[in-house]
Amino acid sequence: MVSDISNTNLQVGDVLLVQGDSEKIIEMKKRGDVVVLDSATEIPHSAKAPYALAIMVAVVTVAAFGILPIAVSSVAGVLLLALTKCLGWKEMVQALNAQIILIVAASLALGSALLETGAADALAAVFVNLTLESSVTMQLSGLMLLMAIFTNIVSNNAAAVIGTPIAIGIANQLALPVEPFFWLFYLALT
Repeated sequence: MVSDISNTNLQVGDVLLVQGDSEKIIEMKKRGDVVVLDSATEIPHSAKAPYALAIMVAVVTVAAFGILPIAVSSVAGVLLLALTKCLGWKEMVQALNAQIILIVAASLALGSALLETGAADALAAVFVNLTLESSVTMQLSGLMLLMAIFTNIVSNNAAAVIGTPIAIGIANQLALPVEPFFWLFYLALT
């Protein structure tokens, strides 16, 4: 531990955490003898911060006590943030990621199509036929491995939406409780 930093010689590769006025950090950046990896950003101070904090606490509390599901309370919280102008519409639109929205929409549509067309049951039948001679433990392990591979191709959410109906179909075709298949499937995706 260094007690007097003013007498310390810096070596190439040393890393310092520096805090100070943004003008001084910008000046240090311009000197060129040090590399500033991330300059200071001003932390916004807002009179609306207490409202935002209260809304966040309310959202978490309502969901924690089971008054509303987290999906409902969080959407209500975002609407409250917008209505109290703690969060502007421009910031909300910028926070949306079109790629994630498309992945979620496409995976929900694909999961729904698997159920409606019977493809989930057909895929479950193929899996059951391939693993018929195996023990239930091996079948569960195979399903977990299959979903772990699947998450490398698509997102975890997409794999969950697509794979859940298949896992339920496998359990139904084996005349086994659905819960072990569902929970093991969930564990494979987290």
